[in-house]
Amino acid sequence: MRILGIFLVGVILVSFLWYRGLRDQGGGVMRFVPFGESRTDVLRTAAAPGFSGGGTWLNSEPLDIEDLRGKVVLVDFWTYSCINCQRTFPYLRAWWNKYKDRGLVIVGVHSPEFEFEKDTENVREATQKYGVAWPVVQDNDFVIWRAYKNHFWPHKYLVDQEGKIVYDRIGEGAYEETERRIQELLGIADVAVTQEPQTGSVGFGMGQTPELYVNTKGRGSGHLGTGRNRVELLGDWQVAGDFSSAGKGARLRLDFKASEVNLVMSAPDSMEREVRVVVDGKAQEELTIGTDDLYPIWQGEFGRYVLEMEFDEGVRVHAFTFGS
Repeated sequence: MRILGIFLVGVILVSFLWYRGLRDQGGGVMRFVPFGESRTDVLRTAAAPGFSGGGTWLNSEPLDIEDLRGKVVLVDFWTYSCINCQRTFPYLRAWWNKYKDRGLVIVGVHSPEFEFEKDTENVREATQKYGVAWPVVQDNDFVIWRAYKNHFWPHKYLVDQEGKIVYDRIGEGAYEETERRIQELLGIADVAVTQEPQTGSVGFGMGQTPELYVNTKGRGSGHLGTGRNRVELLGDWQVAGDFSSAGKGARLRLDFKASEVNLVMSAPDSMEREVRVVVDGKAQEELTIGTDDLYPIWQGEFGRYVLEMEFDEGVRVHAFTFGS
């Protein structure tokens, strides 16, 4: 019995690590984190790395961490089709508007997951779409990512006026705590903290379907196939490393458990294409795919449902995320 218990614990641990982690270009683990943690005890005395090695800057001339001494700097690692990152934007916008004239600088480090997120024009359009007005540097080669020893989207670091990392936050949540840290560093006590609404989240609970990749990564991780929490590709598909491309009669079927479904999709030539959605036999509003981004597919009561989708030829499907 003891051996069996040890074996079961090992299986659970390995399954959890597989479930949450993906290998990154720097040999670490890349994870989307819905509601995370802080590691201030580890980082309190660490000097913040700079932004050298990054690519194109948007909304700003290139910035140097040394030139930002005397400022409080919030370094935010994100990628624009990540739903967890998108959920943080309202708070980042609020902090930018409140504190940009009182000593706060936000630097968004855009480290892409998908190939289309490496395109500067796509990132520029995303900053406009989501109201990202602060400086953004493209980190297509994950140079800055590795310098910060980062493994997560989203991940925020607070750097004090002396250039030291004094606080960080992995994933969504803790917005009030993070803003209070910003206020402490700025010496501000006359501004109300933005309250956190009690909304849904993209998390892992109550048997919710996990993130599913619709590409060779997903095939290797068991995300493609038949059965619950697996994407069944029907008709003509080309499964590649970054996406699966819809051919003639392309459809998919998915038995999932959640209250929200999102799907990252793209088109190679920016031509508009249609996607038809049916949930438990009920037709939903058709989607027009014209930009490379995350698309909301369905929202309802938390539970188990069957999703069916039909695609025009050329639509590229990358990954599903789910909410509860």
